[in-house]
Amino acid sequence: MDADVENITSSPIFRIVTTLKHNLFSTFDQHENGVAIQRWKEANSKLYPLHRQRLLLAALALSWEDVARKLQHEEHDDLAINLARAVEEVASQTTTSTPEPEKGFVRGLKVRVLIDRTGALQVEAAPIGHDQPISSLELDDDISRGIPQSVQPSWLPPNSRYTTVYIDNAPTAPSVFTQHKSTYRLPYDSSRARAGIAHSGPLEAEVILFNAAREVTEASLSSVYFWRDGRWIVPAASCGGMDSVTKMLALEGGFCSEGIVSVDAIVKGEEVWLSNAVRGFWRGKIVGSAMELDGPVSQ
Repeated sequence: MDADVENITSSPIFRIVTTLKHNLFSTFDQHENGVAIQRWKEANSKLYPLHRQRLLLAALALSWEDVARKLQHEEHDDLAINLARAVEEVASQTTTSTPEPEKGFVRGLKVRVLIDRTGALQVEAAPIGHDQPISSLELDDDISRGIPQSVQPSWLPPNSRYTTVYIDNAPTAPSVFTQHKSTYRLPYDSSRARAGIAHSGPLEAEVILFNAAREVTEASLSSVYFWRDGRWIVPAASCGGMDSVTKMLALEGGFCSEGIVSVDAIVKGEEVWLSNAVRGFWRGKIVGSAMELDGPVSQ
């Protein structure tokens, strides 16, 4: 293993990570709105194998053989890392420490699953914004099925709210830390700092990363999809970005295909899709290079 990689991963605070969304419901709604809630639970359960897969690939890339063995076990095995059970447990602790959502509302939780080199599992949860009506569960279906392939940029509502998307003005070198999610976030933090969006949320502003060959790899907090030749393209993993859960889902569902996207071919004002497992799928619009320090993108 590379000395720099070993130095970073040997830190006692280093973890491999996957992040997801979990919902909390009132006791009343679990009985009265059982069908809608059950439908969401069934759709959400399909994501756990993908989260498990990305953790397994990260463990293998770091040669964490014991962790990989735990992640490869079946869910019923005592040695297995059961993500669904761990998330449910931390969600139930959240419910006991704070009032449950009001009747007719759902509370979204951002859940981070962290694993160290010994295989120790840590799960953290925090509310996402304000409680939403149960009808908002329909929007969460986007996370489990992806966006229909027929959704072309020109068909999107003209008054839609878009996330502001910049293009970084310096390349990011691909590494095990850009190919697999972990607590080491320096490449992404640096890109967001160059774009002046270090303290912006993912729905407010994003920045697109690219490698030395000027191939787009991903966005700093999400996967990014471009409309090219009548179809949606997501940057190929070979370019150096990570395979997020929503990217894997979108590929499996036929929403997009992998390809090479040159940063020089991106047009200012171009519409893109962005996705991650906490926020789902949402729209973005290219506004220019990071802080316009490297000149504007193509007009």
